[in-house]
Amino acid sequence: MKILIVLFLFKSILLFSNSTVLSLTLSADEILVGLGLKNRMVGVSGKIVDNEKYSNIVNETKGYKRAENNLENILFMKPDLVIVGDWMGKERIEHLENAGLNIFKYKTPRNFNSLIELVDTLGLKLNISDKSEHLIREFRNRTDEIEKKAKDIKVIKTAVLYSKSGRVYGSNTIFDDISKKANFRNLASESGIEGSTIISKEKLVELNPDIIIISSYSLEKDDPFIEELLNDKSLQSVSAIKNKDIFPVKGKYMMTSSHHMIRALEDIFKIVYPNFKEGGAN
Repeated sequence: MKILIVLFLFKSILLFSNSTVLSLTLSADEILVGLGLKNRMVGVSGKIVDNEKYSNIVNETKGYKRAENNLENILFMKPDLVIVGDWMGKERIEHLENAGLNIFKYKTPRNFNSLIELVDTLGLKLNISDKSEHLIREFRNRTDEIEKKAKDIKVIKTAVLYSKSGRVYGSNTIFDDISKKANFRNLASESGIEGSTIISKEKLVELNPDIIIISSYSLEKDDPFIEELLNDKSLQSVSAIKNKDIFPVKGKYMMTSSHHMIRALEDIFKIVYPNFKEGGAN
């Protein structure tokens, strides 16, 4: 029995040491590229990788086949492993499994630690732990640098991440984790909101943040949504509106669950504490 188990484990490691892989999500596409697996990728999730509004890997994925969640496309590529996100739905994932595909389903990261766990798991699954450890180390070093600076902040600011639909992001979200690491108060979380939810303009007035951050997919220098907020008569009592402290963060950093989220942390820290100097001046 022990010999069979050892042989099974050896066979599994051997398989995934040289296996081909296909991701059906942009997040996993980005992580696979970050892990240096372009030579083992038989394709990418879809045309979304070509859109610089959403994708951090536009230049790295030219020439790859696009799966577009089409079973015929996926089977034609003959991947040894297909990566899917838990948000894709049970029925869609079972459809892929019933076609004989080897599926790895990941849980969508809600904080930086779970993102690191995903990278680590993919490293183990694909037998490239040396590469995943390198990516994680770089991610942690940049995170630690921000946290070290944030500890010196004396005057703590308040903020919300706010979308055009009126959505804010409370506890158990990447934005809330960023607020802790960058040392500012996420008022959505403090008001008891968990996950993301749409709030009324009256609620935004009640929260009264010092800063409003928007996740922007605009390719223009100034996102039109900022001007829309500034001119909204119902929001004129909000501190962020009065002081014109509304700032965009690229949506491809904020909303795509990959190691590129470190850019969101770095950019938001600069937004919230633009006058930060080593030693605590802010």
